Amino acid sequence: MSQYTRIKASELEQQIGHGTGDANGVHLVDVRDYEEFQAVHVTGAEWVPMPQLMNRSADWDPSKPLYVVCHMGIRSETAAEQLAAAGFTDVRMVEGGTKQCVKDGLPVVRGPRKLPVQRQTFIVIGCMILTGLIGSFWYAPLIALAWLAGLGLIMAGLTGFCGMAVVIGKLPWNRQPTSEPKDGAACSSSG
Repeated sequence: MSQYTRIKASELEQQIGHGTGDANGVHLVDVRDYEEFQAVHVTGAEWVPMPQLMNRSADWDPSKPLYVVCHMGIRSETAAEQLAAAGFTDVRMVEGGTKQCVKDGLPVVRGPRKLPVQRQTFIVIGCMILTGLIGSFWYAPLIALAWLAGLGLIMAGLTGFCGMAVVIGKLPWNRQPTSEPKDGAACSSSG
């Protein structure tokens, strides 16, 4: 098994300082999903989702300290193991992840609050049902909206696929980038 070091979240700020990105010659990598990273991340963290970690790591110096963080420490432990196995000699996994960093008062960047696609879908379906039921008092064919929403929920429950969630997920405010967030304030471009 490859070696890496576990550090407490409270130690992270002391070890990398108050800079951003490649502060003091170290590199902080956040391996969470885009929505999680955008919601809150440690100041100076570079977003590198788990599926892209090994490809992106080819650009980093394997002899320099590399800090890895996720939400609570589970994914960052996997990332630390992979990086150590790939020849990185100073990998440090942050125990408790971003959640613990926030709790310990480390500086963080908070993004705009956004409803998850699943909750947006619930709201749309609820509105369809209410519109269908209430609107049918004035225009009887509107009851079809309630029927359509109900049938859609039954099909989603039986198949595990919700077409409405797919459509809502493709709306402009729900699109996710494939690698780097576009606004420079949201993440570091180091590494």
